Amino acid sequence: MFRIALFVSCISIACCGWCSEADDKISVGELPNGLTYYIRENNYPPERASLRLVVKVGSVHEAEDERGVAHFIEHLNFRGSSHFADGEIIRYLESIGAGFGPDANAETSLASTTYILEVPLDQERALDQALLALRDFAGNALLADEIIEKERNVVLDEMHQTLSSADYRLQEKSFQTFLPDSPLARSLPIGTQEVISRVEPEALRAFYKKWYRSDRMAVVAVGDFDAKEVLARIERLFSDILPSEDLPPEPLLGEISEEDPKILIHFDPDLPFTRIVLSAFFPTPERKGDPKEALKEEILSYLAHTYFQNRIAELEESGLSLGALAYEGEFLLPGLSACQALSVLLGDSVEDGMREFQQLLASIGNEGMASEDLELARDSILEEIRGQQLNLEYTPHHEYAETCIDHFLEQKPLLSLEWEMLEGEGIACDLTLDECNDYLAKLHIGKSAHVLFATSDPELYESISEDDLAEVFLSEPSVNSREASGKRHSFSYLEPTGEGILAEVQTQGPVSQWTLGNRMDVFLKATDLEHDRVTLVLQSDKGLAHVSESDFDSAAMLADYLWDSGLNGLNASEFESYLDSLGMRCSLSISLNQSALEISTPKDHLETAFQIVHDLFYPLSFDRSKWPLLVGQMKEVQKQMKNIPFGAFYFDSIKINTQDNYLFRQVDLSAIDPEKTESLAPFFFGTPQDFTTILVGDFDEKEVERLVKRYLASLPELEKEAVSRPQVSCLFPMETIEKDFACGNQTYERVMITVPFEMEGPFSHVRAACKLMTQRLIEKLRWQAGGTYGVSVQTIRPFSPFYDNATVQISFTCQQGVRASLIQTVFEEIEKGMTELATNEEIGTLQELLLKENQTESLSNDYWIARISNRIQQGLALDSIGNDEMEIRRIDAAKIRDVMEALFVSPYHSVLTHVPGCNK
Repeated sequence: MFRIALFVSCISIACCGWCSEADDKISVGELPNGLTYYIRENNYPPERASLRLVVKVGSVHEAEDERGVAHFIEHLNFRGSSHFADGEIIRYLESIGAGFGPDANAETSLASTTYILEVPLDQERALDQALLALRDFAGNALLADEIIEKERNVVLDEMHQTLSSADYRLQEKSFQTFLPDSPLARSLPIGTQEVISRVEPEALRAFYKKWYRSDRMAVVAVGDFDAKEVLARIERLFSDILPSEDLPPEPLLGEISEEDPKILIHFDPDLPFTRIVLSAFFPTPERKGDPKEALKEEILSYLAHTYFQNRIAELEESGLSLGALAYEGEFLLPGLSACQALSVLLGDSVEDGMREFQQLLASIGNEGMASEDLELARDSILEEIRGQQLNLEYTPHHEYAETCIDHFLEQKPLLSLEWEMLEGEGIACDLTLDECNDYLAKLHIGKSAHVLFATSDPELYESISEDDLAEVFLSEPSVNSREASGKRHSFSYLEPTGEGILAEVQTQGPVSQWTLGNRMDVFLKATDLEHDRVTLVLQSDKGLAHVSESDFDSAAMLADYLWDSGLNGLNASEFESYLDSLGMRCSLSISLNQSALEISTPKDHLETAFQIVHDLFYPLSFDRSKWPLLVGQMKEVQKQMKNIPFGAFYFDSIKINTQDNYLFRQVDLSAIDPEKTESLAPFFFGTPQDFTTILVGDFDEKEVERLVKRYLASLPELEKEAVSRPQVSCLFPMETIEKDFACGNQTYERVMITVPFEMEGPFSHVRAACKLMTQRLIEKLRWQAGGTYGVSVQTIRPFSPFYDNATVQISFTCQQGVRASLIQTVFEEIEKGMTELATNEEIGTLQELLLKENQTESLSNDYWIARISNRIQQGLALDSIGNDEMEIRRIDAAKIRDVMEALFVSPYHSVLTHVPGCNK
């Protein structure tokens, strides 16, 4: 929910014990050496724990010749310690089902370094070993010379990717201009090439010894365990760590001027979009005192942000902005807050877009909310609070862990979620319009905000001056009054013509199937995975691959055109804000082999969801005024995607790997027209019987039956058109292709190896084979060779869940000059996978990883939606749905080798490399 920026005095081990609002289930204390611990029992998800080691050392603590060292140390902590050899901790964690990346990771920020372990507890000694790993991170890293040299190249690969990012370069330049006295201007965590390339092992070891001290550390443990036993383990493992010796004082936040707005005009050929950003930075107000007052301010911030977002969405409706957003709150560095507003401008209307953006911001500041705006924002926060109240028992371990980290680093209180929700609901209901507008008036966006204009268009860059921007954003704003409707958004729907019938009810394993009198099918799965929430999906087998090549481009515009035209009498932004006020989410999509409408809703608004579904099957209305806006936005996206380096490489690789098949090209904007797009709507949405309805969640079956009869069974019975699976000839070229693409300012290389395959069989076996290949390549390319920061192995199935025209894709990044040896290693591992059996240890690890992933996925309604949907598409019975564990346990070495052979048996492949070069 919200996290209060309330500072308290931490003077005893019973932190926040002074207020009854504290979460008394969190045990907080200090060991004699000054190390802080936080322990909380929590049973969701079961048999798991979230463990953290937090160290108060980040990039702001580095000297000039140490920039990037804190991040380097974070990497090295996984490369060998007193109790774990190089890479052994990762291998152990994966053997119990904790994957490297999602479950075992670390992050270095400006002020801290955090080690993250999400650990299954169903194996003996798993918790002991995970805590032992944290203990080794805290002071037992080996930091061996040989390992440092290998990991140096890995860190440099990650650094090159970061430094080559146009957005990173823009961020760094912005901080240097707007916050010249702040650590943000000189100490971003990735560091510098010069330091990482040359820093000596002894300097790394000295930094580690200096900062990794007990009084600068916290151990956080939240999970399905006995808190007293965990405390005993922490006391035994961490008590011997030494406290700090003489350290320099903590870095200061720096001078933050609120009265000296600056202007930055920035050009970078790799930027994806032209944008205007207004930013105001200010010290975070100190909020000592009544927690209820702090919670009130946090809710005011939420309401203001929701209103801001609803208003700023109007820019997209005008067609002068490709997208916009607003942000207000604490910003990157403890003690620093920011208020920002961003608008992505369309290339053909930059000046008009900037002026409309300025007028909108001025309107927000001068006129504030209307009563309708407050009601929409209030409904949104009340729906969120209500959902969290009902699902308090499903609060995951990591959320409590984050609360503990905030307390340790920023002295935020350990407030009870129950108290926050109860008090927050009352505060939100009682807030007045005047209070909200007073808060809006205090926001720092206005004439004192810094102005950033950034573009990749050289002509635009040359044509914009600081005087132009100052005239628009720093002079007295002009305001066009906004017409307030005086009422809340609501939509009108077509009344059903009558009530239909349920013709047949049958059960397939855990799923019920209703066949309606009009021959529509509804599949239902009741769950308690999320209280009071239901997901409703309508899907048909008609997709873009079912229309002719001449109609393809127009068909590809249909879903966006429908959405932008508005639904049920509301334009797109009004409809979205109305759904948000009800706690609902909705999406409409047409993919290659499917059309779908998906709605997630609180149970109380399920009838609204059915009303939206019902209206989809009546003549759809289109707003022709939205067509040029949609085309203009699409044109801008295509232009920018072709201009940015990775976009150019991505589309070139697709073009090669699909033989330039029309199904995978960008939409040809010269071949579309609104009349053709509108004429295709009946093909996709004109026949209710084309669609299957899937309903999963916490619903009342009697109420669902009423809604189904009223809104679905009453739809007209039309003849369903027989639609077969798209038959697309082999896409992949029947040859081996090796090609380099030179574009962009990056200083690293990206390699993409693609192999076509066709196979049948459980997808769990394919997942296992890809996971095994990933593990082997990380071991070879990263741990042993030090050649890459990351490796990805995945299957690309454009007609998912089928394997038609599927490919397996292996990609990695590396420094220049080493890719040839890394590519050779990849093909050696492919050959090994096709000819040799995996070891028992490898199979055991694969099974544990897949089982734990499956357990995590099965805790959401989306898990059931995906599995029901896939089986319906494949024409399979639903009786065995949910038996993923059985399939995973059937995996053995022989099956994996067979799958590997099926994946890589093709004599053809492509090796495509994105190498540095001039921008296209």
